[in-house]
Amino acid sequence: RTLPARVEGVIEERIGRLEPEMYEILSVASVEGERFTADVVARVQGVNELHVLRKLSRLERHHRLVREREQVRVDHRRFSCYQFTHNLFQGYLYRNLGVGERRLLHGEIAQALEGLYKEHTGETAMQLAHHFLKAGERVKAAGYLVQAGDQARSLVALDEAVSYYRTALEHWPAADRAGRAELLRKLGECQWMYGDPQHALATLEASFELFAALGDRMGAGVTQRIMAELCLEEADPEQWQQHHQQALALLEGGPESKELARTISALSRMYSLVGEHDQALAWGQQALDMAERLGAGDVAVHALNNLGSAYAALGDAERGLDALRDSLRQALELNLPFDAARAYFNLGDKLQGLGRYDES
Repeated sequence: RTLPARVEGVIEERIGRLEPEMYEILSVASVEGERFTADVVARVQGVNELHVLRKLSRLERHHRLVREREQVRVDHRRFSCYQFTHNLFQGYLYRNLGVGERRLLHGEIAQALEGLYKEHTGETAMQLAHHFLKAGERVKAAGYLVQAGDQARSLVALDEAVSYYRTALEHWPAADRAGRAELLRKLGECQWMYGDPQHALATLEASFELFAALGDRMGAGVTQRIMAELCLEEADPEQWQQHHQQALALLEGGPESKELARTISALSRMYSLVGEHDQALAWGQQALDMAERLGAGDVAVHALNNLGSAYAALGDAERGLDALRDSLRQALELNLPFDAARAYFNLGDKLQGLGRYDES
């Protein structure tokens, strides 16, 4: 942005007092952002971190251009972080760099961040995506945008996750159709959870078509299962049955898998919700047996919850309560809060129905 001439002059006068090496350090820092990391600057400059820290200390004490912030801890390492005392200083230095120089520095900063964070790049995925985009490395940027979306989704920041996934799709390599199909499925799930079922269905349909075209029965089947669950929530029983039948047909064609067990368990829950408890019991037991054979604890928790509700509805209250208690215990052990909440709710509901209010 264009600054008033007087302000520009004041900034230029303060920056102009710097010796060349300090100016170079701040120029690199300005590319990382208003907040920057001493170790990143040192790596880009090809100098010792202690040398950069000493220069930054002078810039803080004598020039009042930066100030030290709290350290960032990554694994067993701590990194020294700084911030420009005003974003106008950062903007001035950044604008004074040539276009090509900015592009190269963004790339070097991205590589430095990768080296610092190593297997913990998810913690700075959005920053990495930004720098790789500015460096013109769209494929690497897309991968980090997906990581940022995954991180946001795990924190239930669904609007952010949707935004990251959409941006990743814009930069996704056309040749990687399998990766695009997986990314579309993630986006569709987040759109659904965010309360946008119409766009979610369209996104999931696009994901399914890609998986099907690639001959990926597992990917196609999982996508159909998600679409079935969405249609059930939207009170469209005809569509959920159709999607679930397609999911089973695709997944049953392969070996036993966690996704097949999950699909069967989801079918059990759906039959329970529409009052077909015999079907819910049969599918629930099949899902539980398969989950136990595969060691899929989270699916077993889901199946036990379905079985508990089905047994109770069919008049076998004690067996139903035992299954629900088992589901709750395992959900708590595996840190599955949604399944634990579902088990608590179903247990309370069944106990109240039996008049056992003190236990509910």
